[in-house]
Amino acid sequence: MLATSLREGVTNILRHSKAQTCVISVESDGETVVLRLVNDGVAGQRPDRSPHSGSGLGNLRTRLAAIGGGVEAGVREDGRFHLVARAPAHPAAAAHTPEAGGAGRGGRREIRGLTRAFRSGGRTPSWSGGPMLSVKILLAEDVHMIRGALVALLELEPDFSVVAAVDRGDVVVERALETRPDVAVLDVDLPGVDGLTAAAELHERLPGCRTLILTSLGRPGTLRRALAAHVTGFLLKDAPSDRLAHAVRSVSQGQRVIDPQLALSAWDCPDNPLSPRELEVLRLAAQGADAAEIAGTLYLSKGTVRNYLTTIVAKLNARNRIDAVRIAEEAGWIP
Repeated sequence: MLATSLREGVTNILRHSKAQTCVISVESDGETVVLRLVNDGVAGQRPDRSPHSGSGLGNLRTRLAAIGGGVEAGVREDGRFHLVARAPAHPAAAAHTPEAGGAGRGGRREIRGLTRAFRSGGRTPSWSGGPMLSVKILLAEDVHMIRGALVALLELEPDFSVVAAVDRGDVVVERALETRPDVAVLDVDLPGVDGLTAAAELHERLPGCRTLILTSLGRPGTLRRALAAHVTGFLLKDAPSDRLAHAVRSVSQGQRVIDPQLALSAWDCPDNPLSPRELEVLRLAAQGADAAEIAGTLYLSKGTVRNYLTTIVAKLNARNRIDAVRIAEEAGWIP
């Protein structure tokens, strides 16, 4: 429930606020677990204007009230959106956690344990893979607020530890070599280098670290590229929040995590007819570069670049260069 509250709060901030940062905190006094979100932006409209709708804040209020909790959400006098969600810590969960109120890492472990037990209906969750071990995670996401929300969501799990969070793909390997994570959770679209390129390099430099790719578009070609880059998991961003924790645990155990429908689509998707060099030329063209700029970037002549573009259009049976970019992007052959 607190994971749902976190997702709902961040969604409202992203949709209704011009925020640059969001402060997320989780507290517990042993009897109640409290989640707080406050942003530094100005809200455009009240996000809870339809409290009786079947989803969103209205549904969240109903679900929390049913178990003796509650939620306060709305726009403060200073224009900032805030959300405070409260949920009771089940006595059965408290029996399996240290004494409440501890500071530092002990206190944070207690909060995570209480929250996880609460989301499991008051039962201490079991993990079929044997004794529960700590999973060290590196997260790469370029959107600051989403990165912070994902870190907070992952840190709610008692066996997860986020050892690094970066906003660029070209620093993933460097930070991974420093922190030695078990799992790297990478957004597919990152500045510097994309997530799939970072995953392939990570596999070469640190083969013991498994990778889970997050993407908002389930393109079969992107999945094929991910498998070629030795990615262990591939998860859509619109999947339920609890699926992320399950995917990270499965990937850390060496299991593949791929949406079944997307896997079937990738099976039926035609092979990419373009060579690596042609893909590089088309990727630069998709970014708006002309023949001279592409030639300068790839150390080719302008005539060679034009020949590549003509060949690409022909191979994809496209009308022109713009149509070739569209076809390749929809198939997931270029990021």
